[in-house]
Amino acid sequence: MLEKALNIGLKYIGFTDHFHIFTDPSIFKALREIVEKSNFKNFRILIGSEIDVLNENGDIPISKRDVSILDYTISGQHHYHLSFIKHPPSNSVEDILEYAFKEIVNTIRNPLIDGLGHPWLKIPGYIREKLNIDFKFEDIPSEYFYKTCERIW
Repeated sequence: MLEKALNIGLKYIGFTDHFHIFTDPSIFKALREIVEKSNFKNFRILIGSEIDVLNENGDIPISKRDVSILDYTISGQHHYHLSFIKHPPSNSVEDILEYAFKEIVNTIRNPLIDGLGHPWLKIPGYIREKLNIDFKFEDIPSEYFYKTCERIW
């Protein structure tokens, strides 16, 4: 990958791996050591992680010290298929959407997160599974996207 990136003239490349509650942060330290030993001139290798968001409060399973090893962090909200992630209430579409919105807003407020990873993308599947209704990404009311963007800006 590095050779290809260099050959096409890239100046940066980022490697992003998942960070779950059971991830050993030393893997990122080891990668950092490898990157620092590389002899790439005019080329920067960034190390990042998609970090699971554990609940609607935007809590994540990584310490500030371990985040300092990384060049960037991306949130991984809505990973409800994982057993250690708090699930939204599944009483209604509105309850699920409100929970997801709260999760996104609090993730934005988390100072250890640099960017949002796939906000809203996994919600339709969760709604289909939990409520047994046909629900697509396009069915999310646009107000949620507008409200999300307002919080970002």
